[in-house]
Amino acid sequence: MRELRADIQALRALAVILVVIFHFWAGTLAGGFIGVDVFFVISGFLITGHLLRDVAAGQFSVTEFWSRRIRRLIPAAFLVLFVTAVVIAVFASANNRVIWLPEVGAAAGYFENWKLAFNAVDYLALGNAPSPVQHFWSLSAEEQFYFVWPLLIAIGVWLAGKLRANKRVLFFVGLAVLTAASLAYSTYYTHKDAAMAYFVTPTRVWEFGIGALVAFVPRARISAWFARMGFVLAFGAIIWAAIQIKPTDAFPGALALWPTLATAAAIWFGAEGGLVGRVLGWKPIQVLGDISYSVYLWHWPILVLTPVVLGAAGGIAPEWLWLEIVATLLLAWLTRRFVELPLIARKAPQWGTFAAMAAAAALLIGGSAAATVPAQAEINRGLALAAKIGAELPACVGAAAVQPDGSICSNPTFAGVVIPPVDLAAQDTMVHAYPKCPGETQGSSEARICALGDTTSKIKVALVGDSHANQYAAALDVIGKQQHWSVDVIAKGGCPLTYAQRVQNAPLTAACEKWVGAVVTYLDKHDYKLIVISMKSGVEWHSKANYPTEPTPIAGTKQLLEDISATRIPVIYIKDNPKPLGSMEQCLSATQGKNPGKCAVARANAFEDEPALTAITQINIPLITVANFDDVFCGKTECLPIIGNVVVYRDDNHLTNTFVKTLAPRLAAILTAAINPQG
Repeated sequence: MRELRADIQALRALAVILVVIFHFWAGTLAGGFIGVDVFFVISGFLITGHLLRDVAAGQFSVTEFWSRRIRRLIPAAFLVLFVTAVVIAVFASANNRVIWLPEVGAAAGYFENWKLAFNAVDYLALGNAPSPVQHFWSLSAEEQFYFVWPLLIAIGVWLAGKLRANKRVLFFVGLAVLTAASLAYSTYYTHKDAAMAYFVTPTRVWEFGIGALVAFVPRARISAWFARMGFVLAFGAIIWAAIQIKPTDAFPGALALWPTLATAAAIWFGAEGGLVGRVLGWKPIQVLGDISYSVYLWHWPILVLTPVVLGAAGGIAPEWLWLEIVATLLLAWLTRRFVELPLIARKAPQWGTFAAMAAAAALLIGGSAAATVPAQAEINRGLALAAKIGAELPACVGAAAVQPDGSICSNPTFAGVVIPPVDLAAQDTMVHAYPKCPGETQGSSEARICALGDTTSKIKVALVGDSHANQYAAALDVIGKQQHWSVDVIAKGGCPLTYAQRVQNAPLTAACEKWVGAVVTYLDKHDYKLIVISMKSGVEWHSKANYPTEPTPIAGTKQLLEDISATRIPVIYIKDNPKPLGSMEQCLSATQGKNPGKCAVARANAFEDEPALTAITQINIPLITVANFDDVFCGKTECLPIIGNVVVYRDDNHLTNTFVKTLAPRLAAILTAAINPQG
């Protein structure tokens, strides 16, 4: 067995430190996520070097390679997944169980990166609480590489025999072509759809390839001093990348060349001997390098699940983070000592290794799926009650509890009942109520229509905007059916209806610009009697000086409203709802909604900047009316998270579907007045 290189162990230690800092102290090291890219390069180098030595010695075997990888990686990973699944099943809310447990199954099947990729482009999934196993996305990509790469080597061996070509040269050329193609695709796809590109395997293959190519290149034939200095500079370049690169940057496209090439250079230079070698060989650094895999496995579930286990709805004190670090290191050392090392050393039949892995994976996947059944049944019961309330709209429930003088009445039928149950509020969404409506992705730019209300009616109303417009779809559906209006919902999460540009990742910004243009064109071509608009307040906007080609939020919204008003169609703008203090589920779950006052937000702090209101005031077009429900959401001093027994918020900014339905009578009065101004 080849002796481990101290410099590579130090690179592993650095990589896991970057990731842990990025996760545990958010914002401290903006680019700490590049630690994963460092791991990818190291893996590509070590695995390729191992395969090349096997080929040269005539000992290469695809199945033997897989067997060794399984014994090295799978037992520790499955141990973490099993413990995580048990904790989720015992302590997590029903809402989180139905989201998290399937991800445990995806992690066990090593396709978590693809699951997260599709979640990442689904705007409605972005509000989900972070999964305790989402860090398995990188392990999934790595395992997929380990599965495919030896197969390609085997093909290369066969092809070299047929062509009588030099195996090493053939491997190098093929790898270089594959790496270049993956890099080109990664650069292209990152600019097209950064959210999905971050996770999918084809955009990451080149990072393994960079490391693999280094395995073909002889170590630097320069003096030991120059080699050590080269390593130090490369090591520093990795740290500098972690400081400078931001999560909002287009990644992992060409920008990822920075940390990956720096890692490749560090591996190539090496750092044996001298002061640098002695520092890198320091026992704590080497031990951390040894347990880096297990540290990576354990750190994220511990971080996510500790507040869940402790019932710390508002999060835990910062001091707890150090205890979590200690727990991570201890569990990682125990896992390395008693799971990884014994199974690496153990010689087992290949069929036994494969069978054990398949059985364990089936248990995790099947068990996780089975555990979601009772959780989903619980959710269905809670949402059924919420749907019943939304259909019947009983007196003094939800928005109906707010009286003209600001007082709140109560309905004795629902005494002590919270609708929906606090830990199910996140599921009380428009998408659950109307699953047949067209889905959306971050990259989509078409004006997609969800037809609600009385779809046979010739009186057509459009509800347009971002997710804060979409949240009113349930109310418009109720009103449309009562008034016999056809309601077209045209909404795209993250895209306010304005010519200005909200700060988002580059692909979403580009998609929003196209989407707004498509919507304006669509509205102009269809005979709507009323257009209803709403959009999220308090967002960050691109600051642009050369309006009208690149408008500021007020100017851009003014221009759009003027364009729409030119059609002489009445417009209702629904003023945005107040913002709660963080996640309402976390705050309310501590008392199951029995003490909502502790989660109230001061009215003076609840409303954020809303440029559209300023734009409407400045253009002063009579056809545009503002629907203001501030006095429904808020009393004189506070805005409550539960009103009339109904949970107001499903996350940290959106309304529950049920509460929106209870707003329908108030909104109906405004809409009917706009469509029938003569009464």
